[in-house]
Amino acid sequence: MNLKELTEDKKKEIVEAANLRIEEGRRLINKGVKELGASEQSLDYPKQENALEEIRQGVSQFDSGLAANKAIEQGKAPQNIALKWFKKEMNLLPLSFDAKNENSSMFGMSFFHTSIMTILILFMATMIWMYFFKMKRAALLLEELSKKTPANPAKPEEAINVETSKKEVLPSPKPVKPEKSLGNKFSGALELIGIFEEAPNVKTFRLANIDNTPLSFTYEPGQFVTFILDLNGKKVRRSYTISSSPTEKDFVEVTIKREDKGLVSRHFHDKLKVHDKLEVSVPNGKFYFNGEQSDSIVLISGGVGITPMMSAVRYLTAKCWPGEIYFLFCARTSNDFIYQKELEYLQSRYSNLNVLASMTRAKGTSWMGPQGRFTKELIDNFIPDIEKKRIHICGPVPMMDAVKSMLSDLGVSKEQIKTEAFGGAKPKETKKNPANEEKAYNLTFTGSNKTVSLGEEQTILEAADEAGIEIDNSCRSGTCGMCKVKLLSGKVTMEVDDSLEEDEKNKGIILACQAKASEDVSVEV
Repeated sequence: MNLKELTEDKKKEIVEAANLRIEEGRRLINKGVKELGASEQSLDYPKQENALEEIRQGVSQFDSGLAANKAIEQGKAPQNIALKWFKKEMNLLPLSFDAKNENSSMFGMSFFHTSIMTILILFMATMIWMYFFKMKRAALLLEELSKKTPANPAKPEEAINVETSKKEVLPSPKPVKPEKSLGNKFSGALELIGIFEEAPNVKTFRLANIDNTPLSFTYEPGQFVTFILDLNGKKVRRSYTISSSPTEKDFVEVTIKREDKGLVSRHFHDKLKVHDKLEVSVPNGKFYFNGEQSDSIVLISGGVGITPMMSAVRYLTAKCWPGEIYFLFCARTSNDFIYQKELEYLQSRYSNLNVLASMTRAKGTSWMGPQGRFTKELIDNFIPDIEKKRIHICGPVPMMDAVKSMLSDLGVSKEQIKTEAFGGAKPKETKKNPANEEKAYNLTFTGSNKTVSLGEEQTILEAADEAGIEIDNSCRSGTCGMCKVKLLSGKVTMEVDDSLEEDEKNKGIILACQAKASEDVSVEV
């Protein structure tokens, strides 16, 4: 095809395409130069190579566009110009050809090529000079610092003390891992968004923020939420363990068993409906396991005491925790086996989850697993090296006492066992004196300067409730520790004191929900 055969529109189209290639070539060159400068600072050689490649591509595009424009301007055949450009790109042109036809060529390169290469060489030389200049400055600084001699100690005794302190530091003690925060607190209203039946008389209640946003609090698996309810004109507080996993950020769940004599549990089962608003305080409690306390865990529960254990299992499996999990659960019948299907699914998916369930009243049912209460032999056969394991127990007090006795026989120390009671403390047998009425003592609240009568079978918390004196409380079974008060005078007995540390007991701290007086007492409230 000859150039004369091209129409004006076709020429215009070629010029526009050529200009676009020139513009794109200029952009790639500028981009490559900038990237080359940036990579020089960090000595990133792969980036430098990429930058040089972009510059080459830019030069190639610029040159091809320039060749097309020259073809239009000089009236040369486009195929000849294109062939010449291709040979030049592939270094196929002899030097004599370039010297004859390219007045501005140098070493076989066009003026444009020469200019670009000169700029790049100058730029690289500058970067190299800056690098060695910085290295020289750093060397001079180090030399200057090394010449400075430390000041001599003023007194010989000081030198001896320094040497002694160094010996005391060596060897350095093993760093103690800080205890994890128990989550940020929240007090306010949540909306009931779902109710699920888990078993006869057992339901799960799902709560979320009223505005459908993620929860504004965090918690540990095994902690509980306290509900503040207005029932029959009286403010009532009840706590229920969170059964959902802390990995769920949009809702929190509690699983509650309906008790015939339970004021709050009956209210939840019989009165509450979806979209009701509930006042809560969350999180509370120290009975939790998040995988950081030990490299394995044994979770033993009975009845609805399974809820904190389920929160832990859901959390640990969701996080793919690598430690061994031994899950032991005891209930009356398989109908009372809460979360049975979910546990079967989790066990099939996670090889480190070991589940053992036993039913105490399995006769006449389809239950094929172990029957009866847990025995020392059953526990020992199921859990290898149990004396080395951390163990959590949750359920009715008699069940926990029996399990703790078995664990003691198996060589498990008290320090390895953590407990939380469900259903309150075991009732204490009352020795009645037929000749006299129940004894009463004086209970003085020093903070409010108020003295009330306290029956020998009445707890300090119950007396405070009757007197209208506010003492923070939650579980009322001696496990949450929210009702701690200081005993100033007198003596008390407590059926459960699991939430008290030894140093707290030595300082006279008692649990108001458990403390019963044996003489006149006063507390700091």
